[in-house]
Amino acid sequence: MNFLSRLFLLTYFLFIILNEKIYSQTNFSFFLTNTQPEFKVKTPAIQYEKQKSFESVNPISRINSAFVQNRSYGTLGQVNTLSIDGGLSSHTKIGWNNTEINLPQNNTFDISLLPLEFATEYEIYRDNLSPYGINAQGGFINFLTGFPLQKNGYLEFFKQSYSTYGGKILLKTQDENIKSIAGFSAIVSSNNFNYIDRYGFTNEAKNLDYTRYAIFSELYFPFASLSISHTYKNGGTGISYNTSGRQKDFFTIFSLSSSLLNTDLKANYINWQNTYTLTGYYEDTHINHSVNLEAKKDFELFTLSNNFNPKVKLYWLESTKLSNHNSYETHLVYTLSKKIEMFSISYSSDLIYKDKLGFFYIPGLSGSFNIIEGINIYGSVSRGLLFPSFNDLYWPEDNFARGDTNLKPEDGLRWQSGLAALFPPFYINLSYSQSFIENQIIWTPSSGKWQPENIGKVFSQIVNTIAKVEDQIGKIYYFFEVALSYNYSINNDPDSKYYQKRIIYSPLYKWTLKGNLEYKFISLNFSYRYISERFTTEENTVWLSPYKILDIYLKIFWFYFGVENLLDESYEEIESYPQPGRIFKAGIKIEF
Repeated sequence: MNFLSRLFLLTYFLFIILNEKIYSQTNFSFFLTNTQPEFKVKTPAIQYEKQKSFESVNPISRINSAFVQNRSYGTLGQVNTLSIDGGLSSHTKIGWNNTEINLPQNNTFDISLLPLEFATEYEIYRDNLSPYGINAQGGFINFLTGFPLQKNGYLEFFKQSYSTYGGKILLKTQDENIKSIAGFSAIVSSNNFNYIDRYGFTNEAKNLDYTRYAIFSELYFPFASLSISHTYKNGGTGISYNTSGRQKDFFTIFSLSSSLLNTDLKANYINWQNTYTLTGYYEDTHINHSVNLEAKKDFELFTLSNNFNPKVKLYWLESTKLSNHNSYETHLVYTLSKKIEMFSISYSSDLIYKDKLGFFYIPGLSGSFNIIEGINIYGSVSRGLLFPSFNDLYWPEDNFARGDTNLKPEDGLRWQSGLAALFPPFYINLSYSQSFIENQIIWTPSSGKWQPENIGKVFSQIVNTIAKVEDQIGKIYYFFEVALSYNYSINNDPDSKYYQKRIIYSPLYKWTLKGNLEYKFISLNFSYRYISERFTTEENTVWLSPYKILDIYLKIFWFYFGVENLLDESYEEIESYPQPGRIFKAGIKIEF
């Protein structure tokens, strides 16, 4: 706690002290310029949406989309992962302020390690982005912190159910040369609760207490941008048994971006230290390191738009369980696009070299056509790729699990088509896509132990539709959205005994409804989501029941009140990891 407090104060006061000195005493701006760091696939054929992150009881609930599924092992103190279009969490990459998060140990990422409580917007890419340098067969979700306040910051305190307390502070400065923003948050919770199991019995979920601190800062100089994020989390693992283990996490991101000779440059370092303790038995520590270096250059040639984006990614792991391992990969991403009146076409490819595996060529082709003003049809086809993680390969055999060094990379093909209509303030999008994956990596409880397997072939067909309206009438702002996602994903290998069986934890359909109303000092948010059953065994003989969640949030002046799971639904997102019932939250948020 002392370390985080000092780091926050040091970072913020550096903003103030250096605000004028950096600009006036250096010549960096003579040859270096600042380009706002961003990840943007510049083709209208990619299914993309950017939305405001409305206030909610749980920071993870800020993103409520029919196309995104949260798989939670408890609450904010436990592991939470996201996936797009009902796919696997390993197929969806996560970004924080345009920094792609890649870790050598896992292809999935626990989003509760990010300070999501400060995210003001999020971007969803619902397509295979492998040809664009991100090995994300299922898409990419990018959380953003911005400068939404007209004032200099805010101070917030809250109390919520299950003996949970917290608060946060955000400060910002801005002048003609430098912008800066910094935030610190803290939350502690005892978090035990009663739940009803699948047999109708009431039990108490224990070992769910947690403590979590997070800081972040963003600095925008005339010649560079710097982003820092650090989160500490210590809590139970979320299982309902009192003898279960505990996890302690330290997660840090440093990201630096600039521009030299009209070429965007970016470097980032990610460190994740995880310690898992099973009291009286063992303690394992895993330290993940990830370094990413890249350059990006846009230019015109023969009326064609070109983009070169070389990348180098370095990974290494220090682990008491898996021992030490390292890996690297290089990417040469190239995009060529052309727009002719109402028609645009884009070709993109990624030439990858992965140590120990060799070269991989990942192409993609997309196009769109404006039928009339406001109506656009689009389509794309691309190859997908996902490498096994260190956990997949090197997890040593124990009483519960084992890895497999013979795993192959996932190799896939995805095509999609759709129609988008924009007649402000109304927007409608309807899409259909199919995905074919060979050697999909799934951990299954085979032979009494969890282990990764290359399923021969997996087929998915996905139908997504969304309709929303957003506008402002006088001083009243309103936003409403309804969305539906249908996903049929099956084992499509005729040689498998699970042929034509649905992929585990993939819901057949999900629909959401959400809205926001704002008038002067009053703000009201609501969100509703319904998720269908999900099978938990490859035989499709055991499943989790459907569930529906309704959340509301009301803010008047400085005071706010919210309820998550208003209907008090008993449900699980992961088998044997019950979710809490109705959660009340009340707080005060003072802007200054």
